[in-house]
Amino acid sequence: FTVLSTVAGPVSPTSITTGAGDDTVLVATVSGPTDIDLGAGDDTVRVGTPTSGTSSLLGIAALLDLVGGAGSDKITVVGTGDTARV
Repeated sequence: FTVLSTVAGPVSPTSITTGAGDDTVLVATVSGPTDIDLGAGDDTVRVGTPTSGTSSLLGIAALLDLVGGAGSDKITVVGTGDTARV
């Protein structure tokens, strides 16, 4: 599934649980604290927004916490030329 955006501010954190099974999660932007629990399975997460052949992390404007479960998990961060705290 795709996370296009989340609610801004610390008052309304976003929590997502994918459950068991092999999942693919695309995270385009986060505006407020966001937790994603991938559960069991071989999961893939892609963080960032590809634009016009380049990519950007400018939409990751808040804490993004990824929790893997049993299985093999992979994260890809797309952000050529961007600076971010990772």
